[in-house]
Amino acid sequence: MKKIITKDSNAKIFVYAGIDHILETNPPKKRMAEYFKELTGINPVTLNQIKITSDIPTEFEIFSSTDFNTFNGLATNVDFYIVNNIKPSLIDVYKDEEFGKLNLKFKKLIINKKENTLVKIYNKNEYNKLKFNAIPISIFIYDIENTTIEFPKGNYFIKFSTLKNDSLFEDFITVD
Repeated sequence: MKKIITKDSNAKIFVYAGIDHILETNPPKKRMAEYFKELTGINPVTLNQIKITSDIPTEFEIFSSTDFNTFNGLATNVDFYIVNNIKPSLIDVYKDEEFGKLNLKFKKLIINKKENTLVKIYNKNEYNKLKFNAIPISIFIYDIENTTIEFPKGNYFIKFSTLKNDSLFEDFITVD
């Protein structure tokens, strides 16, 4: 990227990255966006599209990261958060996979019925390797009335939290 900017200072560059490479600061380990800024003197516009979800009435919204300064465990070292509310079908995404029923009722899960609960489901192997830098397969608002969903068979890590990211329950699960 530095070579491109050096050759053409008006060049437009789009980088689609994951696993925190967009973080502008991440002590003690620098990420790509921080190196880019340091090498070129250009402050890149960074967007995170995996950490925030909502059941907003529109399919797509962009929020300033400063809107989330009070949220626990949510780094605001990007410029914007994207809420992608486009609802793809898991059946369309996992066309060749066999599906089973995933029951979202857990004995140890205690929720406040007046407050929305966020559910994130990760591939178990990816979660074991990357922890919360893994990209969830599914993120949605828990529906206490509809606790069974169709899900690809396999092993997963599931996390229930408040919308401010306070953990309520997490566990490894298998969908048969």
